[in-house]
Amino acid sequence: MMDRLRDYTLSLQSQQAEIGFARLAIARALTSGPAEAFDLASRRWGATSDVARAIRMAAVPGVASDNPDHSAAVGTHLGQAAFVDSVRELEIISRLRPRTVPPHVPVIVHAAGAVATWTASGKAAPVASTAFARRAITPLKPSALLVVSSEFLASTAPEVEAMLLADLRRACVQASDEAFIDITGAGIAGRVPQSITYAAPALPSSSLVRDDLAGAIEIFDGDLTRAAWVMHPALATRIALSFGVDAESRLGPRGGELLGMPVITSQACQWGSSGGTIALIDASAIVVADAGADVQRSVASAIEMQTDPTGATDTPVGAATTNLVSLFQADAIGIMVTRRVNWIVARPHAVVTVTGCLYEGS
Repeated sequence: MMDRLRDYTLSLQSQQAEIGFARLAIARALTSGPAEAFDLASRRWGATSDVARAIRMAAVPGVASDNPDHSAAVGTHLGQAAFVDSVRELEIISRLRPRTVPPHVPVIVHAAGAVATWTASGKAAPVASTAFARRAITPLKPSALLVVSSEFLASTAPEVEAMLLADLRRACVQASDEAFIDITGAGIAGRVPQSITYAAPALPSSSLVRDDLAGAIEIFDGDLTRAAWVMHPALATRIALSFGVDAESRLGPRGGELLGMPVITSQACQWGSSGGTIALIDASAIVVADAGADVQRSVASAIEMQTDPTGATDTPVGAATTNLVSLFQADAIGIMVTRRVNWIVARPHAVVTVTGCLYEGS
């Protein structure tokens, strides 16, 4: 009973902290500075509310922000941890439970493994060679940019905060999962990480579930006791149906277990008319650097309303003028949540894939 009460209390505290994050985003989006943000927060949620106090503290000279990369930001630390935790609960990365390391700190990467040999009694043992490398993981920035109307954020209806949180969370999870698991994700230097499945050992599906799973395990060189399957929810459902009633109780669109190993499902996994991809991943070989998240807003920008914008500042490129929308003219507000995360596969053959899995008629 005490454990359940403690869990309920922690869950309630986390939800309240997340709401603080949403309220902070709203206060910053509707105002142009700390003083206005504090006045709005005081009127809407009370002068003693967490969001009002956070804004006031951030505006006091000499008070350090909890966000070292954006010390001038207005209270961006409020609820940040709770929001990031809620994102992590849904991401493939965190559900795998990989190794986590501090950003920018070099870690050891296994480039080639040692091979043991038999030695006769009284004979010298041969030297087994191995190769290691040191790599520092620099977090990259998947960003979620939402454009919403001023009237929507100005509404005091409680649904506004919940909808804003849900949209920001969904966008962050989608950006992270797609980059992490996309088998075609070669990455972009300094911008998008290479996916863990890119260039990993792969075999085409035989159309027989058992043969495909056995084939993946055969070429897998990771730790099976720390391994997990990752696939699309629809593919997990088809596999469950092909294995029968017993497997149905342990596997489905929300994941479960297959051959004693966890199954993680995500809409970001490949799936279509030509089938999907099953990934077998050694979680202990995945190294992640996660530096959290922050929120920014703009009302005076011109937004390039495309999923693949052309504008850039490093090598100056103009945005596509036919898709530019003035936020001021549209009476809209842009809210951007930026995650800072990156990953590497620390051992070769710790990830294998089976492609073209369809299992029709299962």
